[in-house]
Amino acid sequence: MTFRLFSELQRCILPKLQARTVVFRWVRNLKSDTRSTLGDEVYYGTFEKTLKGVKLFSLANSVLVLGVTPYFLSNYGDKLVQKRATGAFVMTSVCAIGFVIPLFLHSLSRKYVTHMFYNFHTHQFTLRYYSLFLRQKHVTFSSADVGVPIRAGYATHTVKSRPFFIVKQNFFSDQMYAKFIGVNS
Repeated sequence: MTFRLFSELQRCILPKLQARTVVFRWVRNLKSDTRSTLGDEVYYGTFEKTLKGVKLFSLANSVLVLGVTPYFLSNYGDKLVQKRATGAFVMTSVCAIGFVIPLFLHSLSRKYVTHMFYNFHTHQFTLRYYSLFLRQKHVTFSSADVGVPIRAGYATHTVKSRPFFIVKQNFFSDQMYAKFIGVNS
């Protein structure tokens, strides 16, 4: 009886487990293929998790504010029209929380590089940063495309004329940083 139950379970469950294993291997291979096309990681931005958390909180807050605004205006719109100062304050606050703060955070965080890779075959760097909606974006470049911005600000390097915040201490080796800025190409 026990053997029959075990063989029945094996017949039903084993193909599903094998299918999951194949899917997991495919996803793992897909990630390693992506890594191999980008190259070896030479830089890691230490504030990646904090950056994602702040942007996620900001976007969630914006969605909440923009979702509640129609209800708020339909129920309290007449009172806000009668009291202009209060209405102006409320609408200014809604716009600031819903639009201005997320755009300001994005203007700062889009320059922060979370990862950088170097492909030894093509001698190309690839940096990764996050877009407004937390999508990973990549920029591929060579050492000749790297510069230092003329005016000071929240950017330490320019890559293809775009400002980025890249910290020298976050490179895994000084040789890679030297290669990045084009000292020993």
